[in-house]
Amino acid sequence: MGVPPGAVFSVLALAMGGCRGDAVDGATAQCPEAGMARMHRAFVVGATGATGRSVVAQLAGRGWDVTAVVRREAEKTALFPDLKQADRVALLLAPDVEEWSRQETALGAFKGASAVFLCSGTSRQNAEVKKAMEERGADGFTEWLTRIDVELSKRVAAGAYAQGVPVVARISATNADPAMDPAALNGFGNYFKHQGIADRELANHPAVAGETASLLLFRPGALYRGEDLRALRPWEQTDRHANGLDVAHLARAMIAGVEEQLALGAPALRIFEKTDIDAVVAKTKL
Repeated sequence: MGVPPGAVFSVLALAMGGCRGDAVDGATAQCPEAGMARMHRAFVVGATGATGRSVVAQLAGRGWDVTAVVRREAEKTALFPDLKQADRVALLLAPDVEEWSRQETALGAFKGASAVFLCSGTSRQNAEVKKAMEERGADGFTEWLTRIDVELSKRVAAGAYAQGVPVVARISATNADPAMDPAALNGFGNYFKHQGIADRELANHPAVAGETASLLLFRPGALYRGEDLRALRPWEQTDRHANGLDVAHLARAMIAGVEEQLALGAPALRIFEKTDIDAVVAKTKL
């Protein structure tokens, strides 16, 4: 069950913590039973990014036990200073990308998890990415997109599915298309191309293609990460980003989708385009 070009899958609009209500395209929305999140454990990759931090905090607030993957040793209070349910969050130092393919790594990481949230992605602000781009230009950026956005996503998802995790949710991007010209969209085509490649790789995994596990892909447009982070990113000094989707809302939509999928039980490939994300956010309370 691959992702055909231009495919859009309608999703139910879910009011987290609420009751049955309206849905997108006239479908019947089903809200998880109250307290269902308390039985679940989440595994969050990219937990120190703007969206990842919000995912971790909101999951913990809803009663999930969370394993947050980080790249460097750090105090939990430094990473999540406003986390009120800190006792529900454990930190895991991320292994190398290649290590995720080892059965021992996957078993130790994913055993007992109900869902994996893939919030990781390549940032031009990252020191290693900057160095690669200074040395090799666009090729340096492509190397990191391939390593993190494609290979890391693919290996983490494969390890999770191998250990029986029923749902993997990934942040992708609007315009994700494996066939996109890298030079398109003012040079950002390469980014969207690799998001499309990653989506295709995960959608073609035997667990998803064989409909024994679920994959949720979230494709937001421009994101608003807060003024502090926005100030560090020259490419985000636009009205698109200033008025973009707040990462807290994206996190909320991801959790809503995962909780709904767990409640429904039937494996599925679901793609949340920006309009779908907006619809879910409009029906949730932060």
